[in-house]
Amino acid sequence: MRKKSLFKRLVCLALTSCMLVSFTACGSKTEDKEPEIKKENVSKKEETPLGSGNVVTATYPETVKYPSYDDFYTEKDGYDFDAYNEAYDAWANSRTIFEDTAYIGKMKEFLAKSTKLMLKDSDGANRVYSPISFYLALGMLSEITDTDTRKEILSAMGVESIEEAREVANALWKANYKDDGSITSILGSSVWLSNTFPYKKDALDNLAKYYYSSSFSGEMGSLEYNSIFKDWLNAQTGDLLTDMVDSLGFTPETVLALATTVYYTATWQDEFYETEELTFKKADGTSFNTDFLKERGKNTVWFGKNFTATSKSFLNGGRMYFILPNSGVSTNDLLDDEEAASFMADPSNTDLKSGRYWVNMFVPKFDVSCQTDLKAVMQELGIEKVMGSLADFSPVSDYGEIVLSSASHGARVLIDEKGCKAAAFTVMMMENTAFVQYDEYDFYANRPFFFVITGNDGSILFNGLVNCPVE
Repeated sequence: MRKKSLFKRLVCLALTSCMLVSFTACGSKTEDKEPEIKKENVSKKEETPLGSGNVVTATYPETVKYPSYDDFYTEKDGYDFDAYNEAYDAWANSRTIFEDTAYIGKMKEFLAKSTKLMLKDSDGANRVYSPISFYLALGMLSEITDTDTRKEILSAMGVESIEEAREVANALWKANYKDDGSITSILGSSVWLSNTFPYKKDALDNLAKYYYSSSFSGEMGSLEYNSIFKDWLNAQTGDLLTDMVDSLGFTPETVLALATTVYYTATWQDEFYETEELTFKKADGTSFNTDFLKERGKNTVWFGKNFTATSKSFLNGGRMYFILPNSGVSTNDLLDDEEAASFMADPSNTDLKSGRYWVNMFVPKFDVSCQTDLKAVMQELGIEKVMGSLADFSPVSDYGEIVLSSASHGARVLIDEKGCKAAAFTVMMMENTAFVQYDEYDFYANRPFFFVITGNDGSILFNGLVNCPVE
């Protein structure tokens, strides 16, 4: 158990994040002088002046703590079971508010397509992906874009309007943000602004309201601002992704960045009773011995045409599914299988053939992680305009030509006898093309070449081939 709760750690981070001091995670010493914290007073139709260092602080959803018997015991009176039962009912009721999961259906196409893109063609490497982190980052991106740029993003998300995107995001947040002492499932989001970049406060207000996003402003590319940004990411992900976080950073050309995070810890409902060293065979045919988790118990097994699946429950909610391709079926083949893709997108709502068995489960302990460049994935999802000169970022600023310059996703999942830990981030950075430094390229037409001449509407007026420029 961590000595300091994630929530408390984030509060401490917020109180030292006015972008003027530098500190690092893992118990490092902070500067003696703390800056004054200012909370953004958001008003309509107004742009923040250059050089602003203000912060918008989001209010996170409230969680009801899981009651412990020890809290209802005194030496004088013993256990107060009535008070405990009342506290337990309050906790249980808080978890059943979000039984309507229609929003998951809206995400199903996104889940199926993005999962395939993120996990396929691994070349024997591990792949880890957090759809909820990526999805919420896209939702935030839709808030600060408009016209066709926004339409592409909303289409990839499987929704038709910004209002529908907000509804799905809000449902995801409220259903999955839990820090109740039973399960830790912490979502996080933030906006990072250049202090030389005039932005519209309405956009930050909407991001705080619908995505629980806090906003920060500072000197892009500075050691201090990058340090605070990385510390925020590490705090939000339980220090599970420190190496990946170290690879991130703002440059002087960055004007805006979005970040979403997920941190998850849960214990198995029934711990694995033993481990045994067994053989794992890799896709390339080589094999090695490793520790496998073992258990025998009644469980459900699902049967697809090219795979079988089973699952294991976490204490007080949640489940981990294990999907095993049939012998002779590659992981790439299974990702192309519509039946498997549908199951992996929504395994709790499937019509696959299934049965109850005494299942002898053997699953290797694992600690897997990866970092992925999301720009190509986004393009495959139909999101392109945000990366080009026609990108529309007018909801957040009318200054210059802003483009998405980078998008990175990092994730890690660990399981052992007791349970599971997982963390992920999605970071999207924007640049103003007026600030971008370009490499030089010599275009030297010293050999035969083609040409095309277009009119104002793009019509081809002339084209030709020049084999000799002088006749």
